[in-house]
Amino acid sequence: NGRSVAKLLGTLKTLTEENEKLVKENEALRRQKVEADEAKEFVKNFKKEYEARFEHMKTALEVFRSQYPGASNPASSIAPSLTSTTLRSRDERISELEKKNHILNRILLKERRRFKEIPEVLLRHKGPFSEG
Repeated sequence: NGRSVAKLLGTLKTLTEENEKLVKENEALRRQKVEADEAKEFVKNFKKEYEARFEHMKTALEVFRSQYPGASNPASSIAPSLTSTTLRSRDERISELEKKNHILNRILLKERRRFKEIPEVLLRHKGPFSEG
């Protein structure tokens, strides 16, 4: 009977240590998520600010073109369609990268969940009274 109690205490100690490790890992992952969310928000704000500044510059360039038409004005030689095409391809690339990022984040979450399940499955199959 004393041997069973000792085994149970050993198992309890092991489970407590594993739980402590998992809690620490969970806290680290939560901190990383907060950092990722902050970075995402920063990128979102940067993108808004960039687009607003770009629109302002684009408007200023168009005003400048209309005020000083002619071949001697270097701003007149830039094809507006080329600029909008470049912007469209940039926006498409950003959208494509955001989609890939979303997919990779989902895969990462699934793998983290699967990783956390591994110790639980091992403990279930090991049994509390098996020899170490």
